[in-house]
Amino acid sequence: MKPSLHLGDWFKQDDRQNTFEMAHNCTFWEMTRKTPKFNKMFNDAMESTSSYMIHEFVKNASNILKGIHTLVDVGGGTGALAKAIVQNFPHVECTVLELPHVIQSISNDGPANFVSGDMFDFIPQADVVILKWILHDWCDEDCIKILRRCKEAG
Repeated sequence: MKPSLHLGDWFKQDDRQNTFEMAHNCTFWEMTRKTPKFNKMFNDAMESTSSYMIHEFVKNASNILKGIHTLVDVGGGTGALAKAIVQNFPHVECTVLELPHVIQSISNDGPANFVSGDMFDFIPQADVVILKWILHDWCDEDCIKILRRCKEAG
C-alpha cells in the first residue's frame, strides 16, 4: 500500500520514477533481489496466477508443440509452466531462464532445466521462446531488447 501514498507526488514530478520506487528507494526488481521474503511472496503469487493459464495451455498444446523439441520459458519463475509441459509432452525439453535469486533454491534435477541469467543479456537457444507475464513490465525500448534476444535464441 505504501506506493499508493506517493501517487500525488508522482503526478507532480517530471522524473520517470514510479510510485514503488518513490516509496522504497529501489525498483520492484531490486526489492525482489534484496528481500528473500518479498521475492518468495512474489514468485508464489506469480505461480498461483498462472495455474489456469497452464491448465488451458497444456490442454490445447498438442498442435502447438507438434515438431517442437526445445522450449525456453523466459522469466519462468519457479518453472510451473515448464514442468507441466514436460510432464504432458515428454518429447519437449524445457528450460526456464530466470534471475539467480529466483532459482537459487530450486533443484535442477527435475523435469525442467533451470538456467541462471538475465533476458537482457541472453536467452538460451530453443525452438520456441515463451514470454508469459514479461513484456508488460518494461518500457518499449526494453521490450525491443528482449524481443531481439528472443530472435537471437531462435
